[in-house]
Amino acid sequence: MHDLHDLAVVIESRIPLIVVETFEEGRVIDMLDRLAEEQAGPSGAKPLFTWSVTEGFRRINANMGGSQIHAANPRDALAQIRATKVASTYILLDFHPY
Repeated sequence: MHDLHDLAVVIESRIPLIVVETFEEGRVIDMLDRLAEEQAGPSGAKPLFTWSVTEGFRRINANMGGSQIHAANPRDALAQIRATKVASTYILLDFHPY
């Protein structure tokens, strides 16, 4: 799986923003979920969130009880990411119009 390895290398290089344009959104989310599990430390997998304007944030590698609709505004979403103290991965779905 070269795609998974390549994605892991980019993430491990600590590039703060990675843009992936794809028609295979589910496949990319699955790869990121797998990488979060593979890189799990003593406290578990690194938090992995999706964000969309319709649902706000949703943690996809742990059951957190649904979406956080209060962060559905793109500016609020970015502010929440910036304020987070825990290293996490955020997948901003269809963010390009904003």
